[in-house]
Amino acid sequence: MAEIEERPEEPPPFDYSPYRVLIWISSDNPRIDADLIRDDLLDFLDRDFYSVWRTVVADAPSAVASIARRDLGSITFASIAASDPVIALKKGHPHSLRIHFASDAGRFLDEIPGTQGRIQEILRRIEQNPESKTTPAKFAWKDKLRAIDGDAVTLQKMWKDESTEAILVSRGVADTLDEPRAKLIVPPLDGQVVDAIEQFDKIYIARLETKGSPPNVQVIELDTLIRHFGVVMQRPMVSTSHLAESVGGAIRDVFSPVVRIDEAGQKNATG
Repeated sequence: MAEIEERPEEPPPFDYSPYRVLIWISSDNPRIDADLIRDDLLDFLDRDFYSVWRTVVADAPSAVASIARRDLGSITFASIAASDPVIALKKGHPHSLRIHFASDAGRFLDEIPGTQGRIQEILRRIEQNPESKTTPAKFAWKDKLRAIDGDAVTLQKMWKDESTEAILVSRGVADTLDEPRAKLIVPPLDGQVVDAIEQFDKIYIARLETKGSPPNVQVIELDTLIRHFGVVMQRPMVSTSHLAESVGGAIRDVFSPVVRIDEAGQKNATG
């Protein structure tokens, strides 16, 4: 008797899976961070979202935190992603088609120039990543980094030099490079905004103003599917001991569910 071939299971549509949620904390008090409020905040959110959210709470990347502290309402995807470090590779490079990841850049490039400050930051982030000890080959490209004697303007001028294969710059700068255009290689570093966009469905940025008058919490939601920021929700901060309730309440109020419409007609719709 012939065996019945089982059909492979297809992944469920996004609206049948729990939301993958990331909450970034930006505080004006270095003693109040994600580690301090994580457990209480997750407990608070579980009251409403336990079955439909899978939540991660972390400190906001420095660039995101900086923008959030200035004006949370003016934040855009472009503004927070522009600071991500990338390897800008010349599209005309002989091995351009073979280089897709930073590890490829380490194999095919002779050197990757960058400013001293940016390279020091990259090396620090690699050193703090536990994977740098367990899978060092993943970060072997760091040996190709070369600090230049100059600033970001000097580095951009090097792009025109025929001997330059690639440079280490921010995504915002890389997007402006031309003659030739740049192929962007994203290094495997923690805190990359673009990686977060791909890994989560919703991102909430919580700005904690403990030194304000009165102290308050502001939260904004980013829907990663359409890369759209919602409105800013503000709540008073009664006390630091009830901080998780203030943050959680603001997140709950600003949450915007996503609905999928399968069929839409003039008189009915299904989804």
